[in-house]
Amino acid sequence: MTTVIHHATIVTGARDLSIHFNAAIAIENDLIAAIGPTDEVMARFPNAENVDGRGKLVMPGFANCHTHFVRILARGIFEDQNAPNRPPFTRKRRVPFPPLRPEQRAAMARLGVLEALRSGTTAAMDITNNIQDYAEAIVATGLRLVLAEQVSDRAKGVRVGEPGVFEADPELADKGLQRIADLHAKWHGAGNGLVTVAVAAHAPDMVSPALLQALRDLREKLDTIATIHLNQYWGEVEVIKNTYGMLPTEYLARHGFLQERLVAAHCRCMTPEEEKILGASGASVSFNPVVAARSGNSPRITDLEASGCRIALGTDEFTEDMVQVLRSAVLIERLRLKESERPRPEEAMLWGRLTATVP
Repeated sequence: MTTVIHHATIVTGARDLSIHFNAAIAIENDLIAAIGPTDEVMARFPNAENVDGRGKLVMPGFANCHTHFVRILARGIFEDQNAPNRPPFTRKRRVPFPPLRPEQRAAMARLGVLEALRSGTTAAMDITNNIQDYAEAIVATGLRLVLAEQVSDRAKGVRVGEPGVFEADPELADKGLQRIADLHAKWHGAGNGLVTVAVAAHAPDMVSPALLQALRDLREKLDTIATIHLNQYWGEVEVIKNTYGMLPTEYLARHGFLQERLVAAHCRCMTPEEEKILGASGASVSFNPVVAARSGNSPRITDLEASGCRIALGTDEFTEDMVQVLRSAVLIERLRLKESERPRPEEAMLWGRLTATVP
């Protein structure tokens, strides 16, 4: 079966992001067979099913490398509860996300996936706990998924980014590690290989050294990827400094959690030295520009890229619109750099593609 989309504008997956106007793309047995001028491609595949692409853009799908599908429920309700960027860094006055039954979580997740697909996303990393509640519902959509079961062992009742001394709860750690193992056993490789199950440490201030090392070992055993919220809040930085006498990225490096198959999200409360440490590890950084703008604090994304990090894009909470993310990434980094022409949209397109992420 061959299909030709003709008279379209086509953006390729090449690093130079070649743009072909009045062009055609031939798809044969689910693989791209040819891209070129419309007349040439149509002549080469005379028996193909033709799709008129006039006024349409054909491009690689987006990879959303940091999202929480279930939290689409919070749109317009919890969006302006940002952590402070100046002391005191407490988050205690923030309204917590409401508890949901498994069937409610599945409904919210399906809504999130629908919006993701409508905005051109073809792959997404979903990070939360108890993904088992709704995994079946989102795997059935056909989206390429990384299901990252999130684990922490900081004492219950303490929110991420909340200042204070770290106190670990070993029972939470054991339960979290078991959730990852169970999710991996059931869903890794599902959907004809479209599903990957990843290891997710919540954040440096939510994970003890013992759990961080256990997650590192589990990731190696399962031969999968890992993710973590890193340098997301100034309160997180304060907890790690007061508890361990170092910065969050140094803490991860000390316990062997940094590596090239790690996606570190946010990275906005980070020193230049930490950027170099992270870059040297070969890790990827998920730049989540919409939530960065909302919080009034954005990472030095082009500096992180120059340090050796691969840059990816994510929506984080409340939205799955990767087109909005792409635009925001360009505008926010230009504002930070006080530049009018860089980064270019073509660079952000590379950040938003699947090949920009972990190996």
